[in-house]
Amino acid sequence: MIRARGGTVLAGQVESGSVTKFDQLLLHHGGFQRSVIVQGVEISHQSVSQAHIGDFVGILLRDSENLRVQRGDVLTASLEL
Repeated sequence: MIRARGGTVLAGQVESGSVTKFDQLLLHHGGFQRSVIVQGVEISHQSVSQAHIGDFVGILLRDSENLRVQRGDVLTASLEL
């Protein structure tokens, strides 16, 4: 996790589906869930419009300066984990 101007950058691998700028996702932190919006997606320090299964990405979350994210937290497109 990296604090950035305008949000928080999470790093990890896309394990299923895809992620696109402006997607609304759920951040799962223990038993807690919070809705977040993707402000940007990067692969190898290059901005991309979409990332797919297997891509190692950095995801900038909008308005997330106060998020307490830690290793093991998960982003999903639905309530199911």
